[in-house]
Amino acid sequence: MIGAVIVAAGRGERLGGGIPKCMRELAGKPLYQYSIAVAEICDRVDAIVLVAPTAYLDQCREQVAGMGLQKLAAVVAGGATRQQSVLIGLDAHGDAVDWCAVHDAARPRAGIQLWGLVIDAAQKYGGAIAAVPATDTLKHAEDATIRRTLDRSSIWLAQTPQVFRTDELRSALVGSTAAHPSTTDEAEAMERAGHTVRVVAASADNFKISTPSDWQYAEYLVAQDRF
Repeated sequence: MIGAVIVAAGRGERLGGGIPKCMRELAGKPLYQYSIAVAEICDRVDAIVLVAPTAYLDQCREQVAGMGLQKLAAVVAGGATRQQSVLIGLDAHGDAVDWCAVHDAARPRAGIQLWGLVIDAAQKYGGAIAAVPATDTLKHAEDATIRRTLDRSSIWLAQTPQVFRTDELRSALVGSTAAHPSTTDEAEAMERAGHTVRVVAASADNFKISTPSDWQYAEYLVAQDRF
């Protein structure tokens, strides 16, 4: 079985507004609901866990109760870090799922096709993530001074979903949480644990809403009926 962990527990401080960004309404519904709706209709996903902001746990449970979801296994409160939140989501799935697709609810435009491609690659190679190749010229700088130009041909910008065997991901995150608490995605924890991770070419359409300009762009897409 394949489980999804929709991570919506972040504070979203760069976006502002006083509430967690995944609880903000875009076109009349909380941001996290776009991602959970895609996981619901994706035939590769068997069960879904939503990791919600602790202070909004009851509200999230009430909201998803009205969505008519058939695959929802649990709505749980997130932890203090991304890694802790994902571990909580994995624990909520328990031993029921062999593979887990972790998706950031701040990326509401990841479509069913992308989910399927990443899941296929993970099951073939052992682990995979959505990513886009870098197109800008990349500079490594220290103290606002450029030290060198990086070869962008080998640089990929990580996205989600990220898909791994559940037991391997749990083990990698447990080890990473203690030794590398600043780890920002699941692939990094898996890399440190010695696992192979493949990249699956996605697109800039799968952007992450992090700043006010990102939110304005999402609103523009909604207004253009392109969401």
